[in-house]
Amino acid sequence: MVRVDLPGMEQKDIDVQLKDNILTIKGERKTEKEEKDQEHRVYEISYGCFQRSIALSEEILAEEVKASYKNGVLNIEIPKDKSKAPKQISVKVE
Repeated sequence: MVRVDLPGMEQKDIDVQLKDNILTIKGERKTEKEEKDQEHRVYEISYGCFQRSIALSEEILAEEVKASYKNGVLNIEIPKDKSKAPKQISVKVE
């Protein structure tokens, strides 16, 4: 499970990709703010891009990766292939 806090972002501004066992999360934050009073008007626009890449193990099921976004939190479920898990070998004492 990968959990990323992205407060104030919209789903359309988030891009999640998985290629060659590298999970990449990209996004662009756009904020516009306007303040007015009787004498002044201030209008601020700020932009910011981000990108994070995470190398994953060979033991994942890439076709079953799922992503969801709710209340500013991106959750990515990455299931492991249990058939590729290490096998426990018992040691016999003679």
